[in-house]
Amino acid sequence: MKKILFFIILAINSFISFTADDVNIKDYKIFAYGKNFLSQNNYKDALTQFELLSEKYPESLLFKSNYANYYIGITYYNLGDYDNARNFLERAIYTPKDFKAEDPYFQKSKKHLFEYKRNYYLAKIYLEQGLKDEALKHFKFLVKNYYSKELETYEKMALKELEKHDPYFEILYMVKYENALPILLSLKNEDILALGDFFLSKGSYQSAEKVYSEYLNLEKKDVHQVKLSLLETLKRSKKYDVLLEKSSDFITLSDNSDFYYYLALAQMQLGKKSDAEQTFSKVKTGKYKKAASISIARILSSRREYKKAISILKSIKSSYANDLLMETYIKAGMTEEFKKASVNYIKKYPYSDQAAYYRFLLYKESQNPNYLNWIIKYNINTYYYELAYSIMENMRNLEAYPLNYKSRIYREKVQRLESLAELKDGEILKIEIENMDFPEKDRVFREYLMSNIYEKGGFYLSAVLNSRKYQNDFSKYSNLITFLYPRYYDFMVKKAAKKYNIEEALIYSVILQESVFEPSLISKAGATGLMQIMLSTAKDMDPDITQEKLLAPDINIDLGSRYLKSLLTKFDGNIPKAVAAYNAGAGNVVKWKSDKKGDLDIEKIPFSETKKYVKRVINNYYKYKRIYHY
Repeated sequence: MKKILFFIILAINSFISFTADDVNIKDYKIFAYGKNFLSQNNYKDALTQFELLSEKYPESLLFKSNYANYYIGITYYNLGDYDNARNFLERAIYTPKDFKAEDPYFQKSKKHLFEYKRNYYLAKIYLEQGLKDEALKHFKFLVKNYYSKELETYEKMALKELEKHDPYFEILYMVKYENALPILLSLKNEDILALGDFFLSKGSYQSAEKVYSEYLNLEKKDVHQVKLSLLETLKRSKKYDVLLEKSSDFITLSDNSDFYYYLALAQMQLGKKSDAEQTFSKVKTGKYKKAASISIARILSSRREYKKAISILKSIKSSYANDLLMETYIKAGMTEEFKKASVNYIKKYPYSDQAAYYRFLLYKESQNPNYLNWIIKYNINTYYYELAYSIMENMRNLEAYPLNYKSRIYREKVQRLESLAELKDGEILKIEIENMDFPEKDRVFREYLMSNIYEKGGFYLSAVLNSRKYQNDFSKYSNLITFLYPRYYDFMVKKAAKKYNIEEALIYSVILQESVFEPSLISKAGATGLMQIMLSTAKDMDPDITQEKLLAPDINIDLGSRYLKSLLTKFDGNIPKAVAAYNAGAGNVVKWKSDKKGDLDIEKIPFSETKKYVKRVINNYYKYKRIYHY
């Protein structure tokens, strides 16, 4: 009898727990059903769900955040009920607090995407209701002077709507998206200038150069910024001969510090260091003065005029100037000065990559093992951690964070978020998480919970980037550091590693650095997917590949691993050289000097971007090997 009673009580408790949990997120479930119907163009059933949500849960965060208003408004719009659609869309002002922090690839556009969609449909409604001026104002809001792949669709649709009312916008559309540059001068001066900025942000330097040049030919007043934009375009496109010519021409017309800066850059790139030094010295005012002074210091240091270089660098407050100052102290053999300056920097930024570098240099100079111990304690996520470990033969032993204990304390919140994660809707998760409070003493658990829920929902980019915001905390615990170095797409990585006889740790390391596990990422240069492969490189391995196919995680990991293996083969299995070639091209790496052991001297890599890239991938590589015992 006691056993029967026990099972009855257990069943009742389970039922109550299930029911409470189900009711706990019922508003989100109803909303998710509505969104699903909406995505299937089943507007009547979508509206039924949204009306049920409004009736039963008027105080839901979905309404308090204004987030639900957009979807309800769109549903009414598609049903032809423009009054209700307008009512909801006008109240649909919502931007998630952490959009910018979570998405480094589309910071500007991602923040405004929700607003873009809302404004487009509001404008369509205003047209239907005869409010032409209001509609045109909202459509014009969507026409921007910067490029974004995500916003492109809405801008194109807005321009097509605008051209129905004014043929002028057809010209703007053709110039912007059909490269009809010959009709450029049909546009207003301000639109020509905006187009230059648009092409420059898009990386279409040839078009940007054409636009800025045409604008300058109009000989209008106040063109100083346009000239600078043209010079910046020439710099980015590496047309140094033209940059030299144009900046010289501008100086003839106006003796301006800004123009001297670009002239000096061109001279430097063309091998005219002495001329460049004199020209940089003429940059006495403006936003380029600091950069010009640093360039002069670098030239002086290359000529071993260390005291002059140090004098300049000590007067400049910037991380780049500080790095160059440290390099100069070392080159000049000014050990005591280097010690003092580096210790001050380390005290100020103990967890930084640069602090680890300075600690390692201090060790090399003094052979004091404390510097290596401090790297192991403070700089676990740096390239120098592995060097410190290999010398000391001791690594930081991480304790486990009491996740089970904390999970029991916050059982209801954990269950609620886990249930929400099953809906596979990242925006819903964001709304809930950003409104969830925890006491300061349990801040680390809140950080873990956010990353864990993003991961369970399949939002890997959000999971990693959230973890990185709390990197110092996550690095202290053996069961949290895995969020900084995760193994997403595990089956695909294992398959590629076995197929090409390449280490899983290396594949993960490249993916983490290249895309942060974001499969849909396409860079401005066209690098695609998880391993950021150029389509031309992929076609060398698979002539039938398309960019759409390359976005598929399994295909991307396979081809990326195959390419990485080819580089390893080319460089006799040398990982740093292969990794550098993955970033900068094999041709460049072949030219670079190796150290006495035949390895790549990472500190002497001439491309600063590649130097940072190699350090980060190598650090990732060792972390994966240590954490997962590869």
